[in-house]
Amino acid sequence: ITVTKLPLPTISSEVVELCLNEVATGLIATSVPGATLNWYASSTGTETISNVPVTNAVGNKIYYVSQSKDGCESDRKGVTVTVKVATPAPTITALRPVCVGEPVTSATILSAATGTGTKLWYTSLTEGKPITLGVPNTSKADTIVYYVSQVINNCESTPRSRVTLEVKALPVAPTVAPVEYCKDATNAVALTAVGTGTNAIKWYTVATAGTALAAAPKPAT
Repeated sequence: ITVTKLPLPTISSEVVELCLNEVATGLIATSVPGATLNWYASSTGTETISNVPVTNAVGNKIYYVSQSKDGCESDRKGVTVTVKVATPAPTITALRPVCVGEPVTSATILSAATGTGTKLWYTSLTEGKPITLGVPNTSKADTIVYYVSQVINNCESTPRSRVTLEVKALPVAPTVAPVEYCKDATNAVALTAVGTGTNAIKWYTVATAGTALAAAPKPAT
């Protein structure tokens, strides 16, 4: 009579690290040709389990695997699965609204998200791959939306945080009317203009750029 003991199955890794609530795939083990793999909850008990790790709680759990062939079963080999602490979402600081045509750098967008991890930026809340932020398009009124996560200890925060940049439309130019003054008048009044709604009126001495005057000007007569 020849008694042959089945060897332990071969496993790809004795320690597997996963993130909290990560969608896990099955643990990998390799049997000898013709053998069947068996997964257990303990080193000696009879409770069989799936080889797909449960990730809904932080901690360590050992999954045991054996192989069976021709009515014989090998000893069990343990695989330790470590479920790591969830990564917190980055802290978001609201971006100030900008006007159409106002330049905004990618650095401004990046500065909205802070945290100790590596930031990953997306155009979707749940889908897509990380993107490299470019210069936002402020040529038209819009609300530009970004999503950001951070990675700490190889675990990415979820859900992604939302960052918005509001691009506000420019108001229409105020309405003005021609004004006549008498030469050397001593009682010349300040110029007037009518804006829309509650928009503030600003006066300048140049057509573009420049610094706003403190008040409506009184032309020299």
